[in-house]
Amino acid sequence: GAVTGQAIQLIAVWRTHDWRPEWSFDQEVAREMFKFGAWVGFSALLGWFYLWADSLIIGMQLGAYELGVYRTGNQFVMMLFGVIFAPMLPVLYSHLSKIQTDRARLNATYERVIKASIVAAIPISLVLFSVSSPIGAIIFGDQWRGIGFVIGVMSLTHGVAWIVGANGEVYRSIGKPSYELVVTASSLPVYLLAYHYSIRGGFEMFVWTRFTLAVGATFFHLFLIQRLLRIAIVPILRFLAAISMISLVALPIENVISANVADAVSQSFA
Repeated sequence: GAVTGQAIQLIAVWRTHDWRPEWSFDQEVAREMFKFGAWVGFSALLGWFYLWADSLIIGMQLGAYELGVYRTGNQFVMMLFGVIFAPMLPVLYSHLSKIQTDRARLNATYERVIKASIVAAIPISLVLFSVSSPIGAIIFGDQWRGIGFVIGVMSLTHGVAWIVGANGEVYRSIGKPSYELVVTASSLPVYLLAYHYSIRGGFEMFVWTRFTLAVGATFFHLFLIQRLLRIAIVPILRFLAAISMISLVALPIENVISANVADAVSQSFA
């Protein structure tokens, strides 16, 4: 199916456009493409390590059950945030690449993107945190004890992380893909040390440490983007604080939902 679809697209493009491929090779262009691709490739490889390092440590130090609960809860939250935010990244990269020479327009676009991310990510993360226990009970059941806790904390973690989720696209769009690698590589020792010591305190401490690291990484990205684009970060932080305070009204939702779930369960067995 996928091959057939690509073949149909090829035929359609070939018939509607006059451009035809030709054999040529520009060493200078190839060198630049290789350099750019190498930075992006190493960043992706390091990102893969970040994605699995926490699960690896939990599996080695705590066991299969804790690993399953953590990995499943984390993947559930990643799926929800990915569905909402991931589709914008390719479009954003294309748009920022077109306006990369107009720094004022680029900065204004980034500020709108990061504020939109805050408006979406922070309320969603707090709502998920508020209803994490009912979600764990209803969707996964009693055999997944502790998954509600993971869903709650990792919702906060990914909500904070997605505030700067578009920074990688900014670095690449202005021809600075090395910046993302520098940030992730320089943070790696901090992550590994934090994982090493927090796992000794048990599962819950490790998960909360994961959230704390995400907060620190977010501020690191904001500091770097301030130096790179010369934008004012203080108004963004004030906006983040205001949205966070407004979103705190979501926290009492859990009590209402938990009470309704308990009533529904008790009535079903009456």
